[in-house]
Amino acid sequence: MSTPSIASAETAASYAWYPSRDQVPEGDDLTVFDATEETDGCLVCRPAASPETVDIVAVYRPAGELPGLARLAVELGARALWLEPGSASPEARDIAEAGGLAFVEGVDIAEAVSSAGIPLR
Repeated sequence: MSTPSIASAETAASYAWYPSRDQVPEGDDLTVFDATEETDGCLVCRPAASPETVDIVAVYRPAGELPGLARLAVELGARALWLEPGSASPEARDIAEAGGLAFVEGVDIAEAVSSAGIPLR
């Protein structure tokens, strides 16, 4: 499953997105962020933690899932929603921009970082 990635310099946490709550794995070592709309899925953080800040939510998902992920990015207080090449959604753009997020679409984040001279870890 391709999942959105949320990077935080302060934590080694990993994040995964699931289309429905019943697909979220069991475990005490995770935090689940439920979306406001039932059809928006869930974001899971492992280990159980909530980042102080979320800079970028970068995703490659089908268009129908992107509005829900945009709402989750807004709810998390992200600074930007970045849709990787192959993912596009005018509705997700509208949600992100209305929530005050920067919006990038159709640009590979790894390529952008590399072309800016920032070493990838």
